[in-house]
Formats: sequence, structure tokens, C-alpha cells
Amino acid sequence: APALTNVAFRAISPYLNVPAGARRVRVSPTGTQTTVIDAPVTLVGSTAYTVIATGRAAGANAGIQPLVLTDDNTAPAAGQVRVRVVHAAALVPNVDVYVSGPNDALPATPTVANLAFRAATPTY
Repeated sequence: APALTNVAFRAISPYLNVPAGARRVRVSPTGTQTTVIDAPVTLVGSTAYTVIATGRAAGANAGIQPLVLTDDNTAPAAGQVRVRVVHAAALVPNVDVYVSGPNDALPATPTVANLAFRAATPTY
């Protein structure tokens, strides 16, 4: 039985409890029997993961793949946040990411430089 059904583009599910060990991640467009991702993954017990379907399922530059990220869900220090940047835009070249205050000028140096498609930073 599917773990999730009818998941919309850009949607995020809550964490699911699944057995640890060797598993397969399979993704099919809703209402079809076509599998666009069928990938083996090894999941370690008591670990949180994010799985992102990245790429294009059809058309030019087709090539959908899972991006499996191990999540660090430890609480940040008081007054701080935890952030990870993921480049999941299939048709966008490498990106620079700048972080600044809402009214501050753009910093001279990016916080994250030259992040490639399907790459993710550590959790800051």
C-alpha cells in the first residue's frame, strides 16, 4: 500500500514511521501505474530523513530522482533557528544564497556559494 497518496507539487508531508533497513522509494504520478522513481535506500533506526523527488518526470531534461537527506532535528540555541538550503529546481543552474536582515544591504559574500542542483548544505 502507498505510504502517501495524491501528494501535490511542492507539498510537504509530516514525518512517517517506517521500518529501518533496506527499503525502496517508489513514486508514481497520481492516477497512473507509471513509476518515475524506484530507488533503493537504507534507513537507520531512530533517524529522521527527508526524501525529495527532484527533476522532471517528462519532457526536455527528464530525469526524476530521489534526494535523500538525513535530518538534524536537534533544538537550536535560544533565539536561533536551524536552516538547511536544498537546490531542487531542475532547470536552474548553480545558485548563490545570501542571508541578511530584512532592511540590510545584500552581503558582499554569499552565505552559500555555487550550490548545485540536488545538493544540500548541512543544517546550520
